[in-house]
Amino acid sequence: TVEVKGKTIGFLGSSRVIPVYDWTAGEQKPGVAITYDPGMLLKDIAAAKQVCDYGVVYVHWGKEKAVTPEEYQQTMGRQYIDAGADLVIGSHPHVLQGIEEYKGKNIVYSLGNFCFGGNSYPSDMDTMIFQQTFTVDKNGVKADNVTNVIPCSISSEYDYNNYQPTPAQGDEADRILAKIQERSSWITPAETSEPVGESSQESADLSDSE
Repeated sequence: TVEVKGKTIGFLGSSRVIPVYDWTAGEQKPGVAITYDPGMLLKDIAAAKQVCDYGVVYVHWGKEKAVTPEEYQQTMGRQYIDAGADLVIGSHPHVLQGIEEYKGKNIVYSLGNFCFGGNSYPSDMDTMIFQQTFTVDKNGVKADNVTNVIPCSISSEYDYNNYQPTPAQGDEADRILAKIQERSSWITPAETSEPVGESSQESADLSDSE
């Protein structure tokens, strides 16, 4: 937890929150049912909400290089909000995915890379800083949902990764923002999605350090 101006922000992190216990999650295997038990993390979110003014859930999930979240990610991300999270931040795909507003709160499915030393010449160097402002009154967190997306590159150099994340400017910033908006538009709205397995003024800056 972190205390800011008398308010407590609780952070929960979890890895391999996937229905199949390997990194090919979302790729249905013959004879293997996609099932998962989110109960432990959901209980932790609910418990944290009892002692924190805000709850931020940070999850390591999804398929590498996929530009849209898997169906199970959408199901689970919404469950985290239902359990009491005020913001869900995702990582692992190594590319930007969209942002969903669900019940007035945000699920940022993938921030892409940020300070990532695993590849000097990645195919995609776009990333972002996601800022969320929470406002709290006597009734709890207000549904004003003030956000700011800062488009960035993972490198200050154009043709290779020097591990120095840099805010994008001008046309480059506009291009990255347009990419995020487009990928956000691809996310299936909650009211039309189906559960996995049934069908076939304070702010926090959060960035993916993967």
